[in-house]
Amino acid sequence: MEQSTGVPYYSQWQNPDLTESIIAGADPCDDPLWPQSGFENAADYRYWSVRLCGIACLRSILGSRNASVPTQYELLVDALAWGVYKKREDGTVLGMIYQPFCEWVRARFGLQALFFEHQPLTDALEIRDTNHFLIMSVSPDIREPQLSNPPKGGHLVLVTSHGKEELRFHNPSGIPPEHSDVRLRQNTFEKFYAGRGILIKDD
Repeated sequence: MEQSTGVPYYSQWQNPDLTESIIAGADPCDDPLWPQSGFENAADYRYWSVRLCGIACLRSILGSRNASVPTQYELLVDALAWGVYKKREDGTVLGMIYQPFCEWVRARFGLQALFFEHQPLTDALEIRDTNHFLIMSVSPDIREPQLSNPPKGGHLVLVTSHGKEELRFHNPSGIPPEHSDVRLRQNTFEKFYAGRGILIKDD
């Protein structure tokens, strides 16, 4: 497997060191850095930050190109315009929706993007070359790899490299030090993997 990937890490929250406390119920806006997200309204940041794992993955990909990385808010506004997220009347959110996400990143950033479903992990990894990324749907419980029967899906992580038995990924809601370039055996990762994701590469 490739050594340290050098792919920049972005959290769903401005300070990754506060992830554990936020997951436990702390207010994300207790972080004095939250305005750096681009949000002007604390309530909006509080509402959206927990839902932006896909945006965090995209920011890592953009950062790997040595490009200017837009703020969470800038990307969210654009993504909403493209139908990547849809806010329901009951206050919940549908998304990240894969097809409009793929269309958006092709148009805005010149990235080839292809979503897949019902793919075993080994098949998904086979289509990934060294300059490709995989945004993959997993359970947020992947923070606890020792779990024996976890749910699948509900969260997105960015696979940055893989070998015969292991892979590495960035977890936007990972608890340091297991958040960036997390190393996990493929058979462990597969317990949390929902069989769907997005392959991304430069156009």
